[in-house]
Amino acid sequence: MGDVILDLDGHEVSTSNELQGYIALRKVGDNVKLKIWRDGKFIEKNVRLEARATDTKTTASLDRKGRKGGSDETDQAPVNFEKLGFSVGTITENIRRDYNVSGGALVTKRDPYGEAAKRGLAPMDVIIKAGDRDINSPEDLKSYLANVSPGDAVLLQVRTKDGRRLVSVQVPKGGL
Repeated sequence: MGDVILDLDGHEVSTSNELQGYIALRKVGDNVKLKIWRDGKFIEKNVRLEARATDTKTTASLDRKGRKGGSDETDQAPVNFEKLGFSVGTITENIRRDYNVSGGALVTKRDPYGEAAKRGLAPMDVIIKAGDRDINSPEDLKSYLANVSPGDAVLLQVRTKDGRRLVSVQVPKGGL
């Protein structure tokens, strides 16, 4: 049987999504402390985060229909909603498959003290709808939120590996 990670830097980990979320808040080269259950014993390990081998390879770009070539949403830069406390990036083919979605904006970072965290938005969530609008890319979400009046709430439909849920966030009075 393999190791079971119970804690990362003092944060209890109950699911693989939680672990991925905590890791997503860090960068390559960061050192983290893990509490692990191994062979009937608790152990602590200090580890340095490294890029996965697949993250460093160059892969062919796919268009929205899965065909090679062309520029599409995989070329988009992450979008930061600093005042809401989160950033989004493009979803990968693996996430499309694992989450059973055709598009969306992947939550890549979250300020643990920001509005999004208070409302339950987590790293590795895929935002598939904002209000009544389908979200197919980070730019779709940026465009939608840019047209929401400061002080108004937005209902986000979020997809995870485990299902769907709704998250409501309020656009700050000063705007995004």
